[in-house]
Amino acid sequence: MMNLDKPELKALRDYLDAVEEALAASGSAPEDIAEIKSEICAHVATQLGESPHSPEAVEEVVRQLDSPESYREEPDDESGSHTILRKPLKRKLRPWMIIVGGLGILALLLIGLLIVFATIFIQKRNEIVVAEKQIDQAAAQVQVVLQRRYDLIPNLVETVKGYAAHESQTLRAVTELRAQWSQAESPEQKRALSIKLEPQIGKIMAIAEDYPDLKANQNFLMLQTQLEGTENRIAVERRRFNLMLRDYNALIDLFPGNLVAMTLNYEPREQYFEALPEAGTSPKVDFSPGE
Repeated sequence: MMNLDKPELKALRDYLDAVEEALAASGSAPEDIAEIKSEICAHVATQLGESPHSPEAVEEVVRQLDSPESYREEPDDESGSHTILRKPLKRKLRPWMIIVGGLGILALLLIGLLIVFATIFIQKRNEIVVAEKQIDQAAAQVQVVLQRRYDLIPNLVETVKGYAAHESQTLRAVTELRAQWSQAESPEQKRALSIKLEPQIGKIMAIAEDYPDLKANQNFLMLQTQLEGTENRIAVERRRFNLMLRDYNALIDLFPGNLVAMTLNYEPREQYFEALPEAGTSPKVDFSPGE
């Protein structure tokens, strides 16, 4: 039983007095009034928990109770006697409360969806940026190994010319393509010229089969070894570049990456390295007298 004499329970005492006054005015019996007051005290004690209690806490619990006028006495239809009727000692949910609560839940759901969407959007955007940088790095590495081939060609041409000077057509074609490659301004032009240069280099290497002295030349053998290693490295770096390009295009084509790509104007990149049709056949060298 609560000790109502405590100062912090003043708000509860005032509320009980108002309830008692309302019930007495309606003709309620003293024992019924006492029972209702006891139930109110038990409810408040449950809400407050263990003591001590602050006056503010007591006032907050009392504020949630129904108005004292809600405790009233109405005649019983069957017996004509009076039965104490009272509302539950809980705050009623008003229609506006339900509407506000529903709107609050809807707002939380929308905020949650926006957070999820923003997280996915940022993640995909970062993946696209990383994929682009990987493509640029792979393209730069291809240019490095192509430059290595570019540097080997003059020595190779001069060495072959010393033993097979009449193979001027093949040598001239290699020299011209090398010059065009060095003057190309865009990566696309360099890529196309490097592919055209490959079969011509293969023809020079095939010339050595018909010139035993050239084939035995130590400088030619060294250049041949270096060039073969360079060509293998070019093939590896091109394949790596093509794989990076494929992954990037797949990233911006598939959902949800395609939404990010459309929003931020990322375009597919189609600069694949593709071998010429004659790359799959052995080089043919014309050993007829040159110019």
